[in-house]
Amino acid sequence: MAKKLILLSLATTFLAVGCVAFPEDGYYDGRYDRSYDRNYDNRYDLQQRQRLELERRRLAEQNRNRQLQLQRQKNELERQRLQQQRERSQLEQKRREQQLQQQRDRHQNLDRKRREQLEQQRKREQQLQQRQREQNAQKQRQEQLKRDRQADQQKRAAEQRRSNEEKRQQAIKYFEQQRQR
Repeated sequence: MAKKLILLSLATTFLAVGCVAFPEDGYYDGRYDRSYDRNYDNRYDLQQRQRLELERRRLAEQNRNRQLQLQRQKNELERQRLQQQRERSQLEQKRREQQLQQQRDRHQNLDRKRREQLEQQRKREQQLQQRQREQNAQKQRQEQLKRDRQADQQKRAAEQRRSNEEKRQQAIKYFEQQRQR
């Protein structure tokens, strides 16, 4: 069985290699052999040529139209993309401007509130200082009244002592005069 298989493969190899190695035409160097065209009619049908030429032109025109259509679509898509990008950019710019305006508003509100708080604090401090001045003035008046009362009391006490001293002096004179008599 193995012998039959080997012989069959050798025979197939020789037949295949022999056909390629020994062509039936005299040469095999890649040149075109006109003998293959023996039955070819050199008078190619003019209508067939015109039909093929029209078909070729139609295909070329379709191809050109297809290319133009694709280019138009591509340009339209690019234009739409750029328009969307511009719109997005404008929206982003507006959003940024709104955020900046909101931040400015917040800062203005905060500054206004701070100024109001500082103003209120300043007013409270002024009121507190005013109260303290009034209290100090009240204390000074009370102390002055107290000193004035003390001074009046001291004057009265001094006058009382003087008057008592004078009365005693008069009484002593009176007793001395009574003794001398």
